[in-house]
Amino acid sequence: QPIKPSAVGIGPSQTDELPEHLEDLSKRELVMLGTLMIIMLWIGLYPQSFLDTSAASMQHVAAIYATAQPVEALTAAASNGVTP
Repeated sequence: QPIKPSAVGIGPSQTDELPEHLEDLSKRELVMLGTLMIIMLWIGLYPQSFLDTSAASMQHVAAIYATAQPVEALTAAASNGVTP
């Protein structure tokens, strides 16, 4: 017995019949899906090629983070009346 659309959707069914034919992916959709699959596979196998593009930015962020004062030091200084 086929599952009625109302059993898997939200709200009442617009029709009690299931569609006779569901269309497959078009050629454009298949090309896009294939391209995304290749990119994901490449990122999974060779992530360094993508990480190298962000290396300079991440070094800059790390330098900023290394020179930042911890929050505890700032709150302790503020409670003692010292301006950092």
